Amino acid sequence: MSEGCTSGDDASHRTCAIVVWALLLSGLFAIAGVVMAHVKRRQVAGTLYETHLVSAIRTFWFMVVGLVVGAITSVVWIGIVPIVGVYFWVLYRGIRGILEAIAGRPVEVPVAWA
Repeated sequence: MSEGCTSGDDASHRTCAIVVWALLLSGLFAIAGVVMAHVKRRQVAGTLYETHLVSAIRTFWFMVVGLVVGAITSVVWIGIVPIVGVYFWVLYRGIRGILEAIAGRPVEVPVAWA
């Protein structure tokens, strides 16, 4: 039986990746997800789940940048475009990340945009 993210087995690493992706998708708890990804990254180093945490971390920071750009440009009503774009991009990456983690597959290119 898996002990969440505390043990060092494959099921535990998978659970970690799924939880990080789910937190990232929750919006409100995305910060908790990225903190967890940073903390657990060393523990999953060398496993296929490292790609999930790297991808989730990059997704979070690009999301922050996109939302800041959207907030700044919302003054001239263009800000809705990056905000909506970031929303769908994070939704795509998060769902894909969860599905890959459940299947036990790595994120193919964790530093890619897609």
